[in-house]
Amino acid sequence: MRSLIIGTTAVAAVFAGAAPAAAAIGEPVPDGTGAIFRSDEWTKGDVGFNQRSYTFGFPPIFTSAIYAMSGVDVPKQTPRAGEVFYIHAWAGLAWAFADSDIAVIRLGLPDGVSVAPAGTAPVRCFITQTDTGYVPTRDGGCAVFPSGASGGSIQLGTYTLASGITGGSEVASVFVPVIANRAVNGDKAWVSTTMLQTPSILPNPLYGDAPLTVTPGSGTGGGGTSAGLVAPTGKSVKWRGKGKAVVAWEPVAGATSYRARLKVGKKWTPWSSLANNGLRLTKLKKGKRYVLQVQAVGDAGRGPVATWRFKAKK
Repeated sequence: MRSLIIGTTAVAAVFAGAAPAAAAIGEPVPDGTGAIFRSDEWTKGDVGFNQRSYTFGFPPIFTSAIYAMSGVDVPKQTPRAGEVFYIHAWAGLAWAFADSDIAVIRLGLPDGVSVAPAGTAPVRCFITQTDTGYVPTRDGGCAVFPSGASGGSIQLGTYTLASGITGGSEVASVFVPVIANRAVNGDKAWVSTTMLQTPSILPNPLYGDAPLTVTPGSGTGGGGTSAGLVAPTGKSVKWRGKGKAVVAWEPVAGATSYRARLKVGKKWTPWSSLANNGLRLTKLKKGKRYVLQVQAVGDAGRGPVATWRFKAKK
């Protein structure tokens, strides 16, 4: 049994004695410099770009330079069917002069690949600048889009970008958690980005793509999802006094472990791994409402998320 400790003022929570859940393949975890993207971990596809003409000097010299670019990257580490992994879609300005534009980014997924179910893994969005080495300079603000889209395009949001500023021009990066229900061998993920304020600079939209590889999931016969795992059920809560509670649920067939997270106020704690079908909660505030999410993990991936709401009693 693991303990989930909730600080009285801090939003963060940890499982005492439990290792944090392993990051999904491609999940944007900052390194020591704060960078959320490392080129050696990704396969870059074909990049779409356009050019803007301009003049300088006297007599005037006519020339052009790249205005905007957009593309999609897939992880070099090959995921398995039934396993959540991330795809990186991006769009940015390369224009050296002070300007701004609005990018509308759409992501296309191959057949059999869809956005991971809500609650499985978060969508992450960042704004970086070309001279900051993928260190976020501000929050991109992720759009809300439906999960489950497969073989179609998904709008990832609208992002206002600036160029010609200290630190370089801005780039929007959107990391989308996806899951495949089959093996994939070179089918392409693609991105289509429309620049709203400069429709006359062609091409517009910008198109980029990258070949995706997904290996068969173990125990799925080459293409199934997470080996028939279901969401945990049969939740029970036993209160131990002084803000302590024990939460347990029925074992899920095929599960080798579990993972859980708790919503405190408006924020979620990180996912943490559990060896058994239960955990201890501590430092809960009497009368405060909490949301607990639990997910079974098997050899071929993760099952659906169970969401339970409760109010602290003691």
